[in-house]
Amino acid sequence: MITIKTLSNNVAKEGFEEEHGLSLLIDALGHRILFDCGQSDKFLTNAKAIGESLAGVESIVLSHSHYDHTWGLKRAVKTCKDATVYAGEGWDAIYPHATRKRWFRPENIGVKPWARRLKGVQVVKDCYELYPNIYLISSFRPICGPKGSGFFIKLDGKLQVDDMRHEVALAINDNGWTVITGCGHSGVDNILASFLSHFPDATIKAVIGGFHIRGGGLSGDKNAAMRERTVSYLTAMEYLERVVSGHCTGEVGMEALREALGDKVTELIAGESFTI
Repeated sequence: MITIKTLSNNVAKEGFEEEHGLSLLIDALGHRILFDCGQSDKFLTNAKAIGESLAGVESIVLSHSHYDHTWGLKRAVKTCKDATVYAGEGWDAIYPHATRKRWFRPENIGVKPWARRLKGVQVVKDCYELYPNIYLISSFRPICGPKGSGFFIKLDGKLQVDDMRHEVALAINDNGWTVITGCGHSGVDNILASFLSHFPDATIKAVIGGFHIRGGGLSGDKNAAMRERTVSYLTAMEYLERVVSGHCTGEVGMEALREALGDKVTELIAGESFTI
């Protein structure tokens, strides 16, 4: 059985703090993993509110480098002193925020500068065995369609389109596979297809996390195509039993998932826990 406590999310239950971020505390197969750290210390505030000290956390996994998943990292490493941090290739690069292709703002939405000096970070690529039957999957390929990043990375002093090489998913096999994403910028369909390229006989029973298929925005519904792809891929999965999503999935994305998948879909809510 996999137990997941939602410590940071855009929506929180009464008495808990919400933020635009994601952090999940995962207990699976005798191991304890902190998946993302939100954008502040609210993940710790919410953990304390449910009586959780984060004792015994062995691994801190960064799904990708954006602020809403990594800016709580300093508190995480101080609290989980014996944990190893795992991240994707280029996790410590500079990621400038860009609201339009021709209008750049100088702030960095990647990890805080201090994090680049953090020692012992384990960089993962392709398929990395974290523990028996627990894997980190990265280096996602555009198998089903283009990646949907829309973000930028600064390399050699120049801005380039971010290929999301730093994105990582967590996969756990406990009588069927559960795949957990942070934002799914590479496309949830591409992430799942890349996972299946490593484990072609796998049965995926649950998909959890942010899918980045929210609607609206000043420039229109730029996530419409990715939303359609994501919903279509999940709907076609024969053995899928459960989808638990939130954060950047947004209200429009959640509505599309519920319309297609019905009661298989539930929402991530900070302060709540669930089992798979």
